Amino acid sequence: LDLHHADIKPELMTPDYEGTLDKKKNRFRILSLALPGAGIARKFGDESDVHAEEGKSFPPIPPELPSNRLPKEVWSTNVLRMWFLQDRNFHRPIADLRLQVICEKANETALHRACADLLTELVYDATLETSYQASVCQLASHMETSCLGFAFRFHGFDDKLLVLFREIFSVFVSFRGSSGLPKTIQSGRFDACLELLKRKYTNRGTTASSLSNNVRLEAIRRRYWSANQKLESIAELTIDKFMEVSTALLKSFAIECFYHGNITSEDAKQ
Repeated sequence: LDLHHADIKPELMTPDYEGTLDKKKNRFRILSLALPGAGIARKFGDESDVHAEEGKSFPPIPPELPSNRLPKEVWSTNVLRMWFLQDRNFHRPIADLRLQVICEKANETALHRACADLLTELVYDATLETSYQASVCQLASHMETSCLGFAFRFHGFDDKLLVLFREIFSVFVSFRGSSGLPKTIQSGRFDACLELLKRKYTNRGTTASSLSNNVRLEAIRRRYWSANQKLESIAELTIDKFMEVSTALLKSFAIECFYHGNITSEDAKQ
């Protein structure tokens, strides 16, 4: 921690004080403080990378975890790869399911990225009541888009976690191969979600941190679509065009999945 005298409370400077930043799982202790007007106090010789590489200044690298404490691959096909890890924290009835839906055409054009974002908004809107009821039961879900496709996370009590997953994921895949909007999308919600997405694109980059982040991504990525490019691509978007692009997005995809919780590997496969 880079702290100075002016930033330290008196009780933090006692020799036996230990602080924590994550509810006492990891602790820190103040070993040295920079004098007023001085730079960072470097106690471990970390000015040189050689010292760190030779292990003279930093604690040694811990040994690798045994194979029985690492995620195990329980399913491997061209369409699905799945890893499983048994929960070892008091065997709580909590599970965490994460999926990465990798789409072949996820980042092909700005229109494909924008339609992926709109699909996410429609799924959120269609499952809003279900998600609220699940949150009351300590079940949470999250969905977002990336240059690879779609990312899902479901977290909470394992008894009904997969029920929530099936409910939301079924709405997601209902956009595949459909000639019109799925029945789960109520009348008028397409225009409302489209307008909401346009406003999000318009407000993107209004802060310095957001703008600098977008500039960095545009500089380092080979193909990066800015918010303005995506906004222009959906200026005259119709339902038929959206369904055409959505079908192309979900026509060819693979899933990488990680399931962690107080369950067995056989339960994870099911």
